[in-house]
Amino acid sequence: MVDLDDAFGEGSLVHPLAGAASSVDLFSAVARLAGGGVRASDNASELGDAIGHHDHYLFVLVDGLGVSLQDRFPRGGFFTTSLARPLNSVFPSTTAVALTSLATAAWPAEHGITGWFTYFPEHRRVIAPLLFRERATDIAGGEIGLGMNDLVTEKPVLGSFFRTVASVLPKEISTGEYATWSRAGTPIVPYRSFEHARRILTRLYRRPAGPTYTYLYLLTVDKLSHVHGSSSDEVAAEVRRVDGMLARVRESIPPSVRMIVTADHGLVDVPRERHYELHDDDPLARHLLAGQTGEAAAPVFHVEPGTDEQSFLDAFTAHPASASFSLFRTSELARRGVYGPVPLSDAASLHLGDYVGIATDPATLEYVPDGRTAVAHVGVHGGLRPGEIQVPLFLA
Repeated sequence: MVDLDDAFGEGSLVHPLAGAASSVDLFSAVARLAGGGVRASDNASELGDAIGHHDHYLFVLVDGLGVSLQDRFPRGGFFTTSLARPLNSVFPSTTAVALTSLATAAWPAEHGITGWFTYFPEHRRVIAPLLFRERATDIAGGEIGLGMNDLVTEKPVLGSFFRTVASVLPKEISTGEYATWSRAGTPIVPYRSFEHARRILTRLYRRPAGPTYTYLYLLTVDKLSHVHGSSSDEVAAEVRRVDGMLARVRESIPPSVRMIVTADHGLVDVPRERHYELHDDDPLARHLLAGQTGEAAAPVFHVEPGTDEQSFLDAFTAHPASASFSLFRTSELARRGVYGPVPLSDAASLHLGDYVGIATDPATLEYVPDGRTAVAHVGVHGGLRPGEIQVPLFLA
C-alpha cells in the first residue's frame, strides 16, 4: 500500500498543488490577461505578472512535453532560451482533463472529466470526451442525444475574451464536437503541417485589428511517446523538430506578440510486465460499473451499487494489478486537494467514482471489452509521478 505522505515527501509522487504553480493557475492567469472574467489565485496573479500585459498573446500547448524531456532540448534553441519555470499539471495528468481545465479555467474537482474515458452515471455511458464517442458502441455522442454541455457543466472561457480569438489546430481534430465546444464558437483554423501552421500564424499577425489571443496545439510529441516511449530516439528527434518550429514562429511574428508555451502533461514509460488487463469475465469486473475508466495509469472504479465493499477489495487484491496499484477512495484524494483546492462538484463526485488506483512505479490497468485488443502504450500518463505531473513554462 502506497503511503501518500511518504510518497509526496520523498518525491516518488508529486502533489499537483505542492512546490510549483499549477497549470490551472497559468490558464486562469492567461484568461484574465485576455479579458476573461475568471478568479485569480496568488499563483495565478504571480504568473500574470511574469507574462505581462500585451496586445497580442500566442498560447502554445505542446502535448506531452514534460520537464523530464528537458535533457532533449537543443542547446541554444527555443526551449532552452525561453524556459521560465516548471509547473505542476492537473491530476489525472492527461490531455482530456488538462484541455478541459484550459478551456474552462476550472480544476478537475470542478469540471469532472477523468481521462480518455469518463463514465457518466447520469447518462449511463462511458464517453471519450476528446473524440466525443461512446466506448461500448463507438457511436458519436450526438447520435445518442448528447452534447458537450451535457458532459461538462463548466463553461468555456474563450467566448468572454475582449479581443480577437483564433485557434490553430491539427486538421484531423479541428472539426470535432470537443474542439467546437472548447473554443466556445470562436474561429478554428486547421493546419496540415508545422510549416503550414507557421504560415497561418504569420498571416494572422500581419494586420491584426486590435488585441488578439491565438491558440496553437501541437500533438506529435505525445503521439510518438505513446508508440515508442518518451525516452526513445524518435521522441528526441521530434522535440528538436518542435523546438525548431517554435523558433521559426518566433522569428516570423511581430515582437509585440507574447508567446506562452507549456504542456498538458509529461509521460513515463511502462515495462511490458506492468501492463495489466481487465476483462469482462474477470472477478474484479463483476463488482464494477463500466470496467476501468479514467486513464489506465490512474484507473477509476465505480463499484456496482449493492456490492459488498470487502468483496470488491478482495477481488482487486486477487488481480495481478494489485502488485503495482494501491486503491484510494476518491473522497480521500479530494480531501487532500489532489483534484484541486476546491471541493468536488456534483459532476466530479459522480464521474470520479469510488476508488482510484495509484502507483509509484509506472504501470497501467487497461479495461479490454470483449472483441477488442489492448492498446498497451509504451509511454503513458495520468498518474502523479514526476514525469507525468511536471511540465515546463516558456515565455518568449
